[in-house]
Amino acid sequence: MSIDDETRKHIDFALYRALKENPQITVKELFHIIASLRNWKKLHGSAQRILDKSFEDKILIGPYLYCNSGIKITLFEENTDVEELEEKDSFGILLAGWYSYLKISQDNGGTLSYAELVEPSFPAKVILESSLKDEREFIDHCFDTPGKLEPDNPVAWDDTDWNVYRAMRNPRRDFSEAAAELQIPCKTVEERFQKIVKDCKVFMGFFPLGYSNYEPLLITLRTDYETGIRKFLAGLDRSSWLFKVDDLLILYLFHTQINLTCLKFCEMSSMRLIDDINVGIPLKMDKEKFLFI
Repeated sequence: MSIDDETRKHIDFALYRALKENPQITVKELFHIIASLRNWKKLHGSAQRILDKSFEDKILIGPYLYCNSGIKITLFEENTDVEELEEKDSFGILLAGWYSYLKISQDNGGTLSYAELVEPSFPAKVILESSLKDEREFIDHCFDTPGKLEPDNPVAWDDTDWNVYRAMRNPRRDFSEAAAELQIPCKTVEERFQKIVKDCKVFMGFFPLGYSNYEPLLITLRTDYETGIRKFLAGLDRSSWLFKVDDLLILYLFHTQINLTCLKFCEMSSMRLIDDINVGIPLKMDKEKFLFI
């Protein structure tokens, strides 16, 4: 890796962490982060150009706010007539493999109890497209004790809170623009936002090769080591989706070699860390739309 590439990735990850921690961080503060890192001028561009390029290349995607608002995820096995599943207020992914379709819809009795766009590590602590043999120390750390994921907390908001949440799911949007859309005072939007953001998760994606250079893969499994799976995903160098529906974990991964990625989970199964593995390969879909539910 050249100095330019290494510097670029360190800058991108520093920007990612800053935006995830504070989605309303100012551009000036982001410039200071860039300038504080070694060799940044070797990228031959201004701080503004470096920041813009991180988003243009889709190394950084987001930020985006999420709360438990009643979402239902349904998986359909092969040979399902998908035309009957399409609804106005739903989003679906056509799959090949064990599953034929994944449907995401709004539902007051939603089944989705946990959702996270898992924060990765840079440099990576574990490589998705490799054997576990050289990573046993990290794997043993991840799966040292059983643990379940805690469900996302429901929120107690009034109608104005919900309206501000929907208008400000892009937290970098101007309050004045959202206020004009909602026809309420700008001060109200700002005050309500400061309240609701505390109840939300910040979804921010980091893809060091650029989002378009990865292929998606859906894996479902059951395990007593749910927190271990989360630690494993956090050891990768790219973002990954982690959902929980009942006792089923749904992983939406971004890979570069499907065979090696699947082999990794087979190895976990042979070690009796996970059970009931099934795979779906996304086919016709809007790759961008799935990034933020």
